[in-house]
Amino acid sequence: MLSPVDEIKAKLNILDIVQAYIQVQKAGNNYRALCPFHNEKTPSLFISPDKQVWHCFGCGKGGSIFQFVMEIEGIDFSEALRMLAQKAGVELKKYDKNFYTKRSKILEINQIALNFYVNALYNTKGGEAALTYLINRGLSEETIKDFQIGYAPNNWRALTYLLKKRKIADKDIIISGFGIKSPNKNGDLIDRFRGRIMFPIFSANDEIIAFSGRILPQLEIKKDGTKEAKYVNTPNTVLYEKSATLYNLNKARDFIKKEKFAILVEGNLDMILSYQAGIKNVIAPCGTALTLDHLKILKRYVQKLYLAFDSDEAGIEAAKRAVQLCVANDVSVKLILITEGKDPADLIKKNPSLWSLAVEQAVDAIEFYFNIAAKKFPDDNLDNKKKIIEDLAWFINAIKNPIDKSYWIKILSEKINLPQEAISDMIEFYGENKAQVLRIEEKISSSNLKTIKRSNIEDNVISIFLKYTDLLRKWKDVLNGDSLFKDHLNKKILSCLINNLPCDDVKDDINRFLLRAEYLFPDKFLAEKELSLAIVHLQKRNLKEKVKEISAKIKEAEKKGDQEAVFNLQDILNKILKNNKI
Repeated sequence: MLSPVDEIKAKLNILDIVQAYIQVQKAGNNYRALCPFHNEKTPSLFISPDKQVWHCFGCGKGGSIFQFVMEIEGIDFSEALRMLAQKAGVELKKYDKNFYTKRSKILEINQIALNFYVNALYNTKGGEAALTYLINRGLSEETIKDFQIGYAPNNWRALTYLLKKRKIADKDIIISGFGIKSPNKNGDLIDRFRGRIMFPIFSANDEIIAFSGRILPQLEIKKDGTKEAKYVNTPNTVLYEKSATLYNLNKARDFIKKEKFAILVEGNLDMILSYQAGIKNVIAPCGTALTLDHLKILKRYVQKLYLAFDSDEAGIEAAKRAVQLCVANDVSVKLILITEGKDPADLIKKNPSLWSLAVEQAVDAIEFYFNIAAKKFPDDNLDNKKKIIEDLAWFINAIKNPIDKSYWIKILSEKINLPQEAISDMIEFYGENKAQVLRIEEKISSSNLKTIKRSNIEDNVISIFLKYTDLLRKWKDVLNGDSLFKDHLNKKILSCLINNLPCDDVKDDINRFLLRAEYLFPDKFLAEKELSLAIVHLQKRNLKEKVKEISAKIKEAEKKGDQEAVFNLQDILNKILKNNKI
């Protein structure tokens, strides 16, 4: 009988899992992609459907579908197992202590809440008012059901009462974000969401991870005359972080890949109405501005983003940071202009074709901001030309890609009839002295680089031995067992190879190393050349560590006044240095 892990691997194709998260392209019998785990411009992550493994030649990460999901979702093995089991239709014991983690508990509570809110929308008086509001805003009943929109009754303890009845502990109700402590002395739990239309937020894998609650308009003004917050969202949990979550990504992902660009709108209703109108490659942030984490997620699928924002002065300024963030991270950005109505929802309600036309007519961000600058400084004189350059410095200085930067300086040069060199000098001056330019750079510590380098050398040796088994026999005596290796996995595989033992428990890793060898060492002569250099490096590394260890022991013996030990250790050290010419 297959184990749950093996059954999941047998039922799921690694290519399907990986390309659900990132764009892949055919590369011979395999596939390749830009690695989502480190910054790169040339694809170095390879996927082998035959071996059912993935491996990145840039950062060294790899493994089976489990390792990929664990890395990209930031979860542990038990959660990856549960998630993939659900996809594969493999049943796990729901309450097995190994799998029933904090994350699983919150997912369970979220599902109870979702069912409760949907039921309340159709079966309570407040829900009737919420349904009327949604329909008046232009949502069809089919769309409301498709997005599983619900209603949180205007009751202090409607949901908390149900959760307690289901034996959910107070601490879990609080951790999940549904319960807060009452300000009264008794400190009882009360519902966080009351009198609100509830928009469930799903992960890219269709897991219910959070909610966004919009207050009913008739409840917006409190009895004391103050206003309720228009939107209240689930606080950050182990499942949900608003700065790294995009509303509707689960539904929009395939459409984004198909259209080759994503549309970012500001509100839930903007997004839902766009989806209903047939433009489905649309997502929205969850109560926050566009973040670097959002961009990292989107860059798994596309390198182009369209931003929809209000066309008033406040909207124009609000879009600036998003534009800076995009161009600083090599994402092409266009702006969708809303000229009729306040937002996409208003435009769609008036006429869905107007929204389609606005998307089609999206303009490059720099074109848009140039036109604004040109209107502010219309006179064709040198002073105004300099002001136009100053006005656009924040944008051009944010462009990370030097080719793109050069292109837009050329366009600006043609528009204002000034030499490119002069514009470039002025842009640089304003960038250093006036423009507040957002620069996002990934920083890798030198210690991490050393770790990667060391690991890659050991990985290379293992990969070569797995592909060319005769080389292992040739170099076996030089290896001195597995003593040259530090990595536990590499030591284990090498020991199995030397002693001709089965390695079934690390089969995925062996397949990953074979994939590495297939691309890096297709030529046996070059493979052996790499092998000889690698082993010399490992020998020197071990030798230096041994010298360092003996030197430390000599110092310790000197402190203790043990001259005999000092003499013996120095003799050993001299022999090592002499024999190895260090």
